[in-house]
Amino acid sequence: MLLATGMALLTISCPSRPMEPRAASTLESSNNLNLSRDVIPPGQCPSWLPDRPLEVLDVVDRAICSSPQERRAREAYLAQIAQMKMRADAYWPTVSARMTLGASESFKKVRDFPLFDSNVSALDKGGAIDFQLPLIDFGRRRSNLDQAKKLVAAAGADYDSTIQQIMLSAVEIYYEAVDAKALLAAAQRSEESAQLILEIAEGRFAGGVGVVTDQLMAQTTRLQSSATRTFAEGRLASALGVLALTMGIEPTAEVEIAATPQEVPVAADLDAVGEVLDRALASSSQVQAARARLAAAESAVGVAESIGNPSIDLVAGAGRSKTAYGLAQQDFGLYDPPGDSSLQSWNVQLRLTVPVFSGFSRSNAIGDAIAQVNMRRAELMAAERVVSQEVWQSYQMAVSQLKTLRLTFELLGVARESVAAATFRYEAGSGTMVEVLNAQTALTNVEQRRVEAFSNWRAARIRLALRMGMEEKDALAY
Repeated sequence: MLLATGMALLTISCPSRPMEPRAASTLESSNNLNLSRDVIPPGQCPSWLPDRPLEVLDVVDRAICSSPQERRAREAYLAQIAQMKMRADAYWPTVSARMTLGASESFKKVRDFPLFDSNVSALDKGGAIDFQLPLIDFGRRRSNLDQAKKLVAAAGADYDSTIQQIMLSAVEIYYEAVDAKALLAAAQRSEESAQLILEIAEGRFAGGVGVVTDQLMAQTTRLQSSATRTFAEGRLASALGVLALTMGIEPTAEVEIAATPQEVPVAADLDAVGEVLDRALASSSQVQAARARLAAAESAVGVAESIGNPSIDLVAGAGRSKTAYGLAQQDFGLYDPPGDSSLQSWNVQLRLTVPVFSGFSRSNAIGDAIAQVNMRRAELMAAERVVSQEVWQSYQMAVSQLKTLRLTFELLGVARESVAAATFRYEAGSGTMVEVLNAQTALTNVEQRRVEAFSNWRAARIRLALRMGMEEKDALAY
């Protein structure tokens, strides 16, 4: 009867990675892929505000450094770089170390013949090193790495596109607050003018030269202007709270913004619309991201075609083992003295691997990759169309609103003179209350139109500049 008791085996695997080989040293590293701007690291966005009215550049900087969308896009970019480096690891050799430690003992008993019983024990220990280096894979690693590099370019373009969207949103929110502030100032001036007209109407009525209808009309206008001013105050408070949240601070913080200019701004003329469209399509980060994803999809076709290619690897190994035997009882009651034995070995070989059959995975992968290429090509066409539409609308908006802005500055002077003249005529008894109120309404409308035209013009020019690939400070000053 043979009785065997347990053997313990301990295996330790220690893969290692040496320094970068020359085959991978020519790859684009993350240091060679620059983002469009230096962003303040998360958590380091200042919580204080400057002791001056905020300009649009201040708001944009704080909006970017406090934006969770920026952080998500940045981490996605860094993750894609890590993916590229993982693809580059295919050029490295792999080295692993193995260690074994085991013990064994066996008993043999022969019934009715104890002289044939035996007992043998042994202690085994050893170690080995395995080495494998891929030499030739007929383009598989190159295709994988090329695809990863293009995906990194797409992630970088996506990051730039995210920054642009944050900037555009911050610009719109900033100019909404500027509008609200200017409209509140206009409402306050309208209220003061309505109060003056009411006092004149009350004076004329008290002096016996006015009628009660004029006084009632003036009171109605005064109350309406007060309601308009109250609404403007609420709109400004809401806009400033949203602006503060956009900058990553509490909505209750006191935020002061610059006022709308009181004179016609001086700006360079825009280029021809065809040139602007060409620059936008060539520089837009949204279009660049779509082009990079298309290039990555085209590289994926090569990856799929490389499935099933043979490969040649250099394989080597070396090992050593030692077995120690204890006092062993043999047949007829004899004993073998303790001893040990050792074994050393090494090997070097070239290994050729040729896949014979793996179903239809290669053809299916190629079909999927081609479909992805067609889908990415359609996405590129859609991105180009969207950018062209946005650029066209922004261009026309910038041109028309600048013309409107210049007209409103001229109209503003005329409207103020009209209010003054109508008020003087009414006070002198030669005018009517209707003339005064009509002139005041026209002035209010012109001031509102001027404020809206300025904000629309500035936002349209900034949107154009960003679509044409300008840097942040250049775009905000465009």
